[in-house]
Amino acid sequence: MMKKYVFDLDENVYDHANEILEQMDLSIDIALQIFFKKIIKEGYSNFLFQYGEKKPALQQTSTTENKSVFYESKITKTRAISLVKKSGYGVMECVSFSTKNKTTDKYWSNPPIINIEHDWSIILNDYIRKRLHYFMVPKNSIMIHELIVRRDRGLFDLQILYDDPTFTDTISGFMFAPFLKGTVNY
Repeated sequence: MMKKYVFDLDENVYDHANEILEQMDLSIDIALQIFFKKIIKEGYSNFLFQYGEKKPALQQTSTTENKSVFYESKITKTRAISLVKKSGYGVMECVSFSTKNKTTDKYWSNPPIINIEHDWSIILNDYIRKRLHYFMVPKNSIMIHELIVRRDRGLFDLQILYDDPTFTDTISGFMFAPFLKGTVNY
């Protein structure tokens, strides 16, 4: 027999917890079940209050022009979609999300080939300047031969140049700038 319990939870806490759990392929319902089972197994809740080094909410990543660059530890795909929607943009069902690579000035992404057959949203996360670039690619507006397909996985291989106003894929030379709908600061 299952018991139902309803409780109030701050929207920001819910959104952030949901983002983290989504990365772990868990729902909030499953996470709560795990939490209660852990309390039962341990017989107390001390596991919640372990001492040790706490990870900061902000982490230093690199330096640009001799200035330290700090960024929010994770902007997930779910959070990015939410921010884009809150800014008034319609996000399509097919969504590709990519964060600027930490070691190179590119956004890497391997979206499914089938995305070009649907209205396709692309969100690029610039964690250095704390902004999301939102693109909407209408279905059938890109031909398969215009992008490079990975032979090993049947996915597109995109490496979009960072800080480039044309948003050029460095592998195929395809420019995504015509599909840019806007930039959302966070």
